[in-house]
Amino acid sequence: MAGVALALILSVWLPTFNASARADPMALWNIVHGKCVPHMEAGLGPKPCEQVDLDGGVAQGVAI
Repeated sequence: MAGVALALILSVWLPTFNASARADPMALWNIVHGKCVPHMEAGLGPKPCEQVDLDGGVAQGVAI
């Protein structure tokens, strides 16, 4: 009986875990290039990043 309950719980939980793990593989890139870099280029600071270094251009830039 416990095995059936465990199988039922896993059949509901595992698909949810898998979907959230692959939600948006580009999320960090989108934040950096959509918010941090434009703010820095506009002279508004790096927010929401802590630091943005564009000395080598955007292609060689670093964001923290």
